[in-house]
Amino acid sequence: MQVLKVQVLKVQVLKVDVLKVQVLKVQVVKVEVLKVEVLKVEVLRVQQEEGVSLIQMVTLMFGWSLGVGVWVGFPPSCSASCSITKERTEVIFQGTQSPDPKAPEAVWEEYQFPCKPGDVQRRPCVITPYHYRLDWLMWFAAFQTYEQSEWVIHIAGRLLANDSAVLSLVHHNPFQGREPPRWVRGEHFIYKFSRPGSASAAQGKWWIRKRIGAYFPPVDLEGLRSYFQSRNWPHPHIPTNKN
Repeated sequence: MQVLKVQVLKVQVLKVDVLKVQVLKVQVVKVEVLKVEVLKVEVLRVQQEEGVSLIQMVTLMFGWSLGVGVWVGFPPSCSASCSITKERTEVIFQGTQSPDPKAPEAVWEEYQFPCKPGDVQRRPCVITPYHYRLDWLMWFAAFQTYEQSEWVIHIAGRLLANDSAVLSLVHHNPFQGREPPRWVRGEHFIYKFSRPGSASAAQGKWWIRKRIGAYFPPVDLEGLRSYFQSRNWPHPHIPTNKN
C-alpha cells in the first residue's frame, strides 16, 4: 500500500518504492480518495498503470470541489500543457452597501483572491510548488454557469455574512472594518496580458480585461434563504456584536 499526502500548500511523497519515478512522471492512472479533510487529502490507495504524469495525478487530487463532492480534473489523455490558454475567463466577486443594487449610484467594490487574476495592476503570482485551491476552482467555475457551480453562490452568501472562514481565503476584503455588503454579485471578465511597451503596460497594468457580462445577479442574504434551504446548506447570518 502506498501513502501519498497532499496538502493545500505542500505536496509530499512519502513512499514510492513500487511506483516508477522519472523526473516529474510516475506510472499511475487511478487515484482513489478514501479520506477528505479541509486542508488535507490522504490518498491511501494508488492503482498502478501507465500513462499519467505526477502533475496530472496531483491535479486530480486537488480537483475535489470544496464542500460539494464533485470532481474537477483533467482526463488521463490530457497533459498539463493542454490547460494553458492565452486568455483567461474569470469570475469576479463584487459587493455593494447600496440598498438598491440596480441604482446607477451603487458603488461595487471587488474582492481579490491570493493568486487568481483580479486587479489588473497586480502582478501575476508565482507560487510553485504551492497551490491555492479556491483560486484554482474559480478558474474552472468561469468555464461554466453558476447553476453548474452552485458552490459559487454558497461563497457569495458567506461573503454577505462576513464569514471569517471564507474571508481567510480572500486576499483583499473591500469591507474590512466596515459593515458587510448588502448585495454581492459575480461579474464575468476575460483577461489577457498587456503587451510589453503598450499603453496599458506603461500605466502599470499587467492585464487587459473586458467584461463578458453578469455571471450571477446581485443576491442578498434574505433572497438566498430558500436557495440555501433547498440544498440543506446552513443559512449564513451576520454575527452580532456582544457588548
